[in-house]
Amino acid sequence: YTKPWKHQIIDNFFDADIYTYCIEHLQSLEKRQNNHTVIKDKRLLDYFDNIFTEEYLKTNFLLHRLYKTLDSVAEVNICTDEFYYGLHDEAIYKILSVVVYLAPRYSSGTFLFNQSHQLKKQITWKPNRAFIFAGRSGVTWHSYGHWENTTRVTINYFKKYFEK
Repeated sequence: YTKPWKHQIIDNFFDADIYTYCIEHLQSLEKRQNNHTVIKDKRLLDYFDNIFTEEYLKTNFLLHRLYKTLDSVAEVNICTDEFYYGLHDEAIYKILSVVVYLAPRYSSGTFLFNQSHQLKKQITWKPNRAFIFAGRSGVTWHSYGHWENTTRVTINYFKKYFEK
């Protein structure tokens, strides 16, 4: 997709085994508002790293931010109550961002805005759907929220710039 800016959506992102593994892994985490827990699980990190290589970035997102060296990190993001993470551009150190919607069955996905901060699109929530984009300063404006009486859970994966 190219509007309002380049992004990708992959349904059934995790295969059945990894999806089940994710759900089981989540059961052990503390459920508190806006909890960003870093994932250290090698199996999950390897799954992402095997897909989102440097070649993937260069092939799919020609206008990515410049970097010297890439590192990867994954986190679980939990929203337990009504919560809104307002309009923001992707952090400058994030080269590639992946959000995988996990639970509940129904929620709000991610809201995409144009450079004038006008809402242009909602990435519809669907469990096991991945939303992927390469952050661009002043371009990749987005927000997300949760207004249901359930817990909203995503796994967020980033290719990050760092200097050695």
